[in-house]
Amino acid sequence: MLILTPEQIRKAEQDANCNGLSYAEMMENAGRGCARHIQNNYAPCKTVVLCGRGKNGGDGYVIARYLHQAGFAVSLCNVFDGETDSLSASMRAQLPSDIQQADLQDLQQAEIIIDAVFGIGFHGQMPETVATWLQAANQTQAARIAIDVPSGLNTDHCDGKPYFHANETLTMLCYKPVHAYKPFASLCGKITVIPIGFGVDTI
Repeated sequence: MLILTPEQIRKAEQDANCNGLSYAEMMENAGRGCARHIQNNYAPCKTVVLCGRGKNGGDGYVIARYLHQAGFAVSLCNVFDGETDSLSASMRAQLPSDIQQADLQDLQQAEIIIDAVFGIGFHGQMPETVATWLQAANQTQAARIAIDVPSGLNTDHCDGKPYFHANETLTMLCYKPVHAYKPFASLCGKITVIPIGFGVDTI
């Protein structure tokens, strides 16, 4: 089991980018890999994707695009107002125009909820608007899938509640400390590693 810290992951991604695999390609690979895993394990159904404004949100936009193409009834919630990471914004611009914006009623009716709000860089207090969505998601009977790290958790500790209660976490490249160590591993559900286009032999 390969476990890397955020600093090690960022260094590995930087090296991959310098060697010709762009950050955009990594994000596309990550989102496509997550979507393929979901398609292989769930029938097409009503799916809500919660997206943040960073790169985790960018992964969510890619996932939404591929699931929509596969026949899932996808709607999207952008849990923040304001600026979005430029790479994530480019992925958002590629979304089909018929993907609707989700509201809390859509969340309550969803069969799958995908958490692409915060990734490995989360720290500090949970914004109130995000907390509202996470708490509502946790009260549903939907399959809850976190992308990389359940929102509300840092990679090596719990930074604050509420957090997304994941049945399954799809993590990019490798395990993070929070996936492997108690008590936080129990908050992540089943862990599946999603390749993003390069391997990590040594750091």
